[in-house]
Amino acid sequence: MRWHRTGPARAAALADLIDQAEAGDPVAQREAGLLCLMYKCEDDALALLGPAAAAGDMPAAMALMRLGRASGQAWLDEARDRLQRSRHPLADELARTAESGDLLPDPDRIDWDGLRSRLCGDLPTGDASTLIGDLSAKSHADVLPTAVGDHVLTSGLKALQPSTIVDDDSGQRVRDPHRQSLSMTFAPHLQDLVHVAVERLMAQMADCPPAHSERLNLLFYRPGEQYKPHVDYFAPDDVGAAREIERAGQRVATSLICLHAAEEGGATRFPRFGTAWSGAAGDGLSFRNVRADGEIEPLSLHQGEPVTSGWKALASLWLRDRAA
Repeated sequence: MRWHRTGPARAAALADLIDQAEAGDPVAQREAGLLCLMYKCEDDALALLGPAAAAGDMPAAMALMRLGRASGQAWLDEARDRLQRSRHPLADELARTAESGDLLPDPDRIDWDGLRSRLCGDLPTGDASTLIGDLSAKSHADVLPTAVGDHVLTSGLKALQPSTIVDDDSGQRVRDPHRQSLSMTFAPHLQDLVHVAVERLMAQMADCPPAHSERLNLLFYRPGEQYKPHVDYFAPDDVGAAREIERAGQRVATSLICLHAAEEGGATRFPRFGTAWSGAAGDGLSFRNVRADGEIEPLSLHQGEPVTSGWKALASLWLRDRAA
């Protein structure tokens, strides 16, 4: 279900999630806890993530490790070991995360009715600053909690594949000659309510209705990998693009959130403006691909520069002119 399409559907999905969390379901507790982080309700988030991690939910454990609230927890050594055994790209980083000796809040103190109300509102989009006025390009500082970004990254890792495009002649998917990276799209069976909330957040960043979003994408760049200069809008003279435009309109905007920053390189550059964006984990970027009159904007040409050290991961979302 795309629960952001209508208010009643969204409210019903959230109410069901909170009911399950209140009943003690660890997966629901983790999802609700991550949503609380997105809504800046940290005490409720910690109160939900604590019992989920204690019940063996690994994403909840990772979130508490990222937040520095795993000190003294019985599950900590096992969680670190599982991350190392799985060769998770965040294993060493999370193991080094500073620990706090503070006790986690008591779940019995959660105001469940208040929580249901808070999680139905608009998501905070952080402080935005103009990057390129002609493209309505904005940088959004600290728009997504890093622990939530870790969840998006982790949930997509196993589905990553070399980036591809559809060949015009054969109609088959082939390696993208302009992009050296791994990527995946969060199909409905791979999404939970946190992923859909991230879609809503990224739509808000671009000042677009959430129902106009395509599916959330995960992009992963290793050393030497890049995305050469390209545009995100559909070329009007492309037959396949014409079908897409008929279905849901042009790709009017793009939103990106940095899930993990490269140590060196990997900036998103707009060569027509001589401007680049290099966000830290949790920072976002949004920009328009069309002009105010709806015509395509060639000046939106941009590139992902080569990663020279470390690795980079991004959440990417395209927004359409109409409901997709």
